[in-house]
This record gives sequence, structure tokens and C-alpha cells, in this order.
Amino acid sequence: MKELVLFLCLIQLSNSCSCWSEEPEPELFCDNPSWNAVKIRVDKITKALPDRDAMYEAQRKLEEPFWDEIDQKDYDGDYLADWGPEPAPSSEPGLDSDSISRIENIWLNSEIEVLAVVEKVWGLGNAKVGQEVTLTSHNYDSACGAASRLLPGMTTILWTRQDTTKIKVWLCDLYRFDRDVLPSPEEFLDEMQTSKC
Repeated sequence: MKELVLFLCLIQLSNSCSCWSEEPEPELFCDNPSWNAVKIRVDKITKALPDRDAMYEAQRKLEEPFWDEIDQKDYDGDYLADWGPEPAPSSEPGLDSDSISRIENIWLNSEIEVLAVVEKVWGLGNAKVGQEVTLTSHNYDSACGAASRLLPGMTTILWTRQDTTKIKVWLCDLYRFDRDVLPSPEEFLDEMQTSKC
């Protein structure tokens, strides 16, 4: 029994996003002269995620004629004779498991695209304050998707190569500099910026 529980725990872990965190790297800037840590602020969504509720509603409308036909045949006794002498109860228009699976798969793999503005720059690369960067991410949290977090007004610090105009963002990217660094990640990066290579 213990082996079964351990096996199931390992399966769950293999299907989840795990961010690996290093200790602060004092030579990060010197070792990567064409990279920058940039504080970005999401300005606007340029490609939104699909509305999951609207996808379910659209699929229900497509399947309604099918369910109406089933309801009538159930009532006439054509399909479900096992209900006995009384007519079968009316089926609510619903979705089969294949439809639900397709909708969830589409929604989880959908990508968001946002326009972000660089607010602060650290490192030796040539990123500039005010520079616009497009961020994209999928919606699949257990595979480290960050789409649900890329909302207007959100700020984070990303590690990126200079002259980058588009970044595919993973959940772990959002947390790279957001760790227990005292007094704050920004002040820690400010201190790193003053060190000489």
C-alpha cells in the first residue's frame, strides 16, 4: 500500500510545475554581459485568452438538437425501455466527456499576448527604460504556464537577453528574482549593479 501511495505521489509531481531556485548569483551580471534583469509592467492585453464559459455555452448550443432528439426518443420509449411504464426523465442539455476534454485542452493550451513596458534595468546589456516588450504564455499552470498572471498592471522582474522584443514567459521566470532576498529583490539587484566586474 505504501508503494502505491508513493507511486501516485510521484505521478502527481511529474505533472506539476516545479520552479528550481538558485542561491543569489553575485557574478550574474559579469558572467552574462549581454543580458539584463528588467522590471516590467504589463500595459495591455493584445491577444486575450478565450472565454472558457463562452466555449462551453457554444458547445451546448451545438449539442442541443441532439439532446432534444434523445429526449423525444426516450419519451417515446425507443431508446430507454428500462425506465418502465413511466416516460424517461428529460435530459438536461449537457456535454459528453469528449466535448469537455476538447474544450479544456483548447483553453489550457491557449496563449495570451500582452504588451509590457520596461520600468527599471539592471545588468550590462543594453535594455532601456521605456522599451516595449511583448510577453506570451500559455494557460497550462501545471506545465508552468503563466497566462493567468499576465494582467494589466502586473509587475515582475525578468532575466532577458539584450535587444529582446518578445519573451515566452514561464511561471518560473516570474519568480526568479522574487525570493526571500533582504531587503527586497530590487535593492538586491541595485547592490549587484554597483559591483565591479
